[in-house]
Amino acid sequence: MADIICEPNPGLLESMRSVGYDLNTAVADVIDNSIAAGANNIDIRYCDYGEKPYIAIVDDGNGMDRETAIHAMQLAGTNSEETRSANDLGRFGLGLKTASLSQCRSLMVTSLQHGNMSTFRWDLDHVAQTNSWTLEELSRSYTYVALPAKVQSLMPTSHGTCVLWRKLDRLSSVFGRNVQDLDRAMHDLSDYLGLVFHRFLHPYPDDTDISRIHIRVNGEEVPHRDPFLTDNPAVQKLPPQMIEGTRAIIYGYTLPYASHMRAHDKELLGIADEQGKTLNDTQGFYIYRATTLT
Repeated sequence: MADIICEPNPGLLESMRSVGYDLNTAVADVIDNSIAAGANNIDIRYCDYGEKPYIAIVDDGNGMDRETAIHAMQLAGTNSEETRSANDLGRFGLGLKTASLSQCRSLMVTSLQHGNMSTFRWDLDHVAQTNSWTLEELSRSYTYVALPAKVQSLMPTSHGTCVLWRKLDRLSSVFGRNVQDLDRAMHDLSDYLGLVFHRFLHPYPDDTDISRIHIRVNGEEVPHRDPFLTDNPAVQKLPPQMIEGTRAIIYGYTLPYASHMRAHDKELLGIADEQGKTLNDTQGFYIYRATTLT
């Protein structure tokens, strides 16, 4: 294990924690990176009984080599003026760090490319103890010691990335400190991800440029969501309208009354009786950037 000196300001990492993320938006930000890296499968694993608290996000995307991984762990590691791919939502190179450290005090990123592994870790307690902004580099053998056993079984062998959160102090203060509380939080997360990434999870027929992905939380697929009920013949679809002076297009959908919906429709909207929501909760504007609901 070795340290890499990145910046002379240890206090900056703490200040990043005040950025306005919650668990759902923080995990979604990390998943944005996985999609941009070409992942087809994204597994979210969280601690079970008898394990120290953690949340891990593992994908089978392109992965990173050592230099790219160091770059990814540096603040503002990406120039906002650089040309990006159409599915890249990041602009300032802060998402991975700010999203992760908003929820935890220890962020470890392990990435494989062509079978070569690179692992780096930000640990705020280590930063405080050394009084230096040092990024830890972990060897392959130490990486597997640091990874929870159930996360090890999810790790890709050739290419992909694992983002591991430990010391979940912010999460504990919001959701409590026992596994049942975390179960409830992760159930809400699964529902949120099903909606935010619904066009990736179940692409519409017109989404010919989208490759379907799978997102699982502790082995369970996130739920299928469709806020427009596109397969329901009772839905009125309005002609698309271009917003003048932009490349944005508005698509309008008028949904039937809840009393005229099938049970399957209510599941797609997330308003089944056990979910405690009504049709009013689904109304409004849905804004997409790079086909991700924002």
